[in-house]
Amino acid sequence: MIDQLQLPLEKRKPNVAADPKDIELLCEWLIGRGWVRAVAIEAFFPLWKANDHRYIRAIASQSAGRILSFPGSPGYRIALEASIDELWHARNVFDRAGIEAAARKKEIDAVIHRRKP
Repeated sequence: MIDQLQLPLEKRKPNVAADPKDIELLCEWLIGRGWVRAVAIEAFFPLWKANDHRYIRAIASQSAGRILSFPGSPGYRIALEASIDELWHARNVFDRAGIEAAARKKEIDAVIHRRKP
């Protein structure tokens, strides 16, 4: 029988809940600014800096699609001001991430099924 090393699983930090007022504030502030990096947003809204960009990511994530940002993007911007190419690129990034996550999940499922109870 093979001994299985028990690795401690790190608990994920809880998702950050964005204040709806902050979502509106950032949406209004981003209008006409193009792509804006998180450090520039934090410079203007210093109270948001405490979470190492997490709060700004939460705002974008909870903006109902109004703020565009994705892994590898140049920052944050108003989605309606983005070009069609930028929107498609963002969509494809998330699509690829979902496909990669599903493939990884399938690999983990295979390991689970190989293990004896």
